[in-house]
Parts: sequence; structure tokens; C-alpha cells
Amino acid sequence: MNGILYLWITTFKNQIKDLKRHPGRLIAYLVLIGLMVMAMVSSVMQESNEIASSVRPIGELGAIIFVIFMFFFVSQVLQGISSGSTLFKMADVNLLFVSPTSPKKILAYGLVRQMGMSFLFSFFILFQAGTLKSFYGVGLKGVLIIFTGYFVITFIASVISMTVYVVTSGDEKKKRLAKLVVYLCILPVIFTVLSKVSDSNGLINSVVDGLNLKFNQWIPFVGWIKALTFGAIIGDMNGLLIYLIMTVIGIVLVITVMMKSDNNYYEDVLGVTENMYNRIEDAKNGKMAEVSFNKKIKLKEIGINHGKGAWVFFFKHMLENRRAGKLIFDNSMFIQLIMVGIFTLFVKGSGGIIVAFAISTYMQLFMSLAGRWTRELTMHYIYMFPQSPFKKLIASTSEGILKSFTDGIIIFVIVGIIAKASPIDIMICIVARVGFGLVFTAADVLAERVIGKVASKGILMFLNLIVIILVALPGIIGAVVAGFALGGQIYTLLITLVWNVFISLVIIGLCRNVLHSLEQNN
Repeated sequence: MNGILYLWITTFKNQIKDLKRHPGRLIAYLVLIGLMVMAMVSSVMQESNEIASSVRPIGELGAIIFVIFMFFFVSQVLQGISSGSTLFKMADVNLLFVSPTSPKKILAYGLVRQMGMSFLFSFFILFQAGTLKSFYGVGLKGVLIIFTGYFVITFIASVISMTVYVVTSGDEKKKRLAKLVVYLCILPVIFTVLSKVSDSNGLINSVVDGLNLKFNQWIPFVGWIKALTFGAIIGDMNGLLIYLIMTVIGIVLVITVMMKSDNNYYEDVLGVTENMYNRIEDAKNGKMAEVSFNKKIKLKEIGINHGKGAWVFFFKHMLENRRAGKLIFDNSMFIQLIMVGIFTLFVKGSGGIIVAFAISTYMQLFMSLAGRWTRELTMHYIYMFPQSPFKKLIASTSEGILKSFTDGIIIFVIVGIIAKASPIDIMICIVARVGFGLVFTAADVLAERVIGKVASKGILMFLNLIVIILVALPGIIGAVVAGFALGGQIYTLLITLVWNVFISLVIIGLCRNVLHSLEQNN
């Protein structure tokens, strides 16, 4: 145990020293903490005494919590079954697995470490304090309760994912049985929702009522933790002690099964840990994995065979999208479509399409980071092309702008039908989305020019995010002010289009030589 304590203490000291050597990372952390504090203070200042004053029915929040918990839990467990999961890093494998420390102590170290990672991962919930207060009247106490529930479900999902992988590793029958058990846990949710859809309360209310049925609260872990979280928010303490006891017993049983498994978890997690380490290292070097390590790659044709000069990079990016199965219907587009569609169903009246545009732009902001063009910066090929840096910059960034257009068509045509919007409103949303795609790309170029290379890609993406927000903010403010003045007309979105196109052209013009030399960006 002394070796584990030494590893913890030394790791903490090295992280502090690393912050001294990288002040930019420290500044980014301070800014992140400041934003979180602002969100919390805003929630406290808006505090109200009764949840009944919320804009939306509080039952919707319970349904949303249940869906988020279920989605994360199921996806994490299925990932553990198919490709494996681990609680350790490569450094743990090199230092602890070869040390004279008992497997139980090493497993305890992994569980505590994963608990810390889950705690940090759950912090994004705190940034939603203002949204939760505005929509559901949930104050600071409720936000902290949701934070705790999300932390618990992420930790349990990680532990169960690794346990399932250890138990089913190397046995296809066990893997199929494990998947069947996971799918059987989803069936009650489907049946309860369908049983309520036939009611005359409307589609949304019926779905919410179905998800909030007490029957779903008996689904292992997901239902228990949802009942604990939502019950604590609304003050319903009936049965909370039972759910808490079942959750604790369930965690103990899962860890016991892992320890008593015939398989040696050392061997099982070693390969997964190595794969995860390789992925992280590739991400740090700008190489993003397009497919799973276990997935067989089929090449039907070789070569780009399209484009001349710098435009070869545009067709190269399109070919990479097609080979990765991301040409049009990729995961990011589907996630945006589902989330935007759900929020559109909740919003009544003509404002549905405007709310849909705001939510889709918010999601587009995060999904536009680290586009394919940034990966070209780490390789020498684009710098060797005998064409001007400006042409190479335009060609290499065009794929992201085209994606904004195709995603906009798919998302807003479907959402427009749901919201019963006019064709003109749909067209305005599509064009305005292209404008935001253009300004997000231009701001990314500016961030690469100003910030340059940072040791941590996570910190770099965070700093890029700050630059993108600052660049797009004037257009957003102008559209919001005009919207209040004109009564929320959708035509005010054209203000963002004008600003985004103007500032993007200015930024691209100023940063036209960003691809002049490799040393400049590395």
C-alpha cells in the first residue's frame, strides 16, 4: 500500500510542477473555474423558494435525467462488452502491475482513481445551473443533487463496464448473453412509454409520464439512482432508503464478481489499457482514430483521384469521411438532430424553430472543434504544395463549411416540419448555420495562428473555444437585441450571417499565411 500512496503523492507533485512550467494551462484552469463559479452564483441569485414556479413541468426534468442516465450507462456497458474498458493508465500498468502489491489493493487504487475521473467528468453539470433554473426552477441544491447522481452513475457504469469485459473476455457466448441482459433492461422502458402513448395527454406528456413510472425505478442502477436523484430534488423521500441500499449492495456485488472471476483482470485490462494509451497519444499528436481498434478495415479503392492543386486536400477529407462512415449521416449530426428535435417538441408556437436553431448552434460550437484541417498542420505534405498558403487554407477548411451546409439541410428540414415552420424560415436557419460554420472555422484558424501549439490538446481545444465565442459574440448580441426589438422575428438571424461572413473574411485574410511553414505551427 505504501507504493500506491507514493504513486499518488508523486503524481500530484508532478502535476503541480507541470502547471508551473505551463502557465497557459493554469490560466485555462482558472478561467474554467471562474466560469463555473459564475454559473453557480447566477443560480444562487435567481434562487426561488418553490419549484412550482418553474417554466416547464418538473416531471420533464425527471424524464430527462432518466434518459441521460440510461443512455450513458447502456453505451458504457456495451462498449465494455465489445471493445473493453479499463480503470488504469499505461503508467499504472508499468509501475503497479509488476510491483509486489496485491491485486485487491491495485483494484482499489483503480476504483478510487476512476472515482476521481468520474467526479471531474461530472463538473459540466454545474455549468447547466442557469438552464435548469430558467426551465425548471431548480436552484443550487437541485443542481448539486443532479451533479451527485451523474457522478455516481458514471462511476458505476465504468466499474460495471470493466467487470463485464473481464467476465466475458474471450467467450462469445458470454458476450451475447451480456448484451441480451442489457437489452432486456431497456425493454421495460419501451413498454411503459408505449403504454402511455395511447393516452390523450399528448405525445410529449405521455412519453414523460411513461418514463417517470415507478416501474422503471426498479431497473438496476439506472432506475435506482434516478429515483434517488429526482426524489431528492422534489422532496419525495418515499423508498429512497431502499434504492440507496440496493445501489450500495449492487456495487459491492459487481466488485466481488470481478475479483472472483476465473479470468485474471491483469491480462484482460492490459490490452485495453495499451489501446487507450495509443489513442490518447495519437490525439495529442493530432491523429484522431476514425474506427475501432478491433474493427476490420476494407479498402475498395485506393487513392484520392480527384481535385487539382490544393483542392486535393478537400477531396482527401471527403474520402476520409466516407471511409470512416461520416460522409453525411455521422454521429454528430444524429446527436444534434435528436436533441434539437426533442427540444422542438417541448416548445409550443412559432418560436420552436428559433429555439431549435439556438440549441443546434450551441452543439455545433463544440462539435466543430478540431476539424480535419487542423490535422494537416502536424504533417508536412500541405506545406510542400507549390501553391499559395491562402489557396491551401481555403481548400483545407472547405470540408467543414460544406458539412455545416449538409447538416443544416437535414436538421432544419426535419425540425421545420415538426415545428410547422415556413420554407423561408427553414432556409434562413440553414443559411445562418452555414454562417456560424464559417465563423467557427475562421476562429479556429485564428486560434491556431495566435495560440499555436500547446502540450495538452484538451487545453488547446478549451482556448480555441474561448476564441470562437469571442469572435461570434458580437453577431449573437446583435441578433438578440434585434429579436427583442422586433418581437422575436426569425429574420434577425440574418444579422448573425452578415457579421459571421464579414469577420470570417477578415480573419482568413489576416491569417492567410498560416500554412506558410511547418515550423511556424509546431
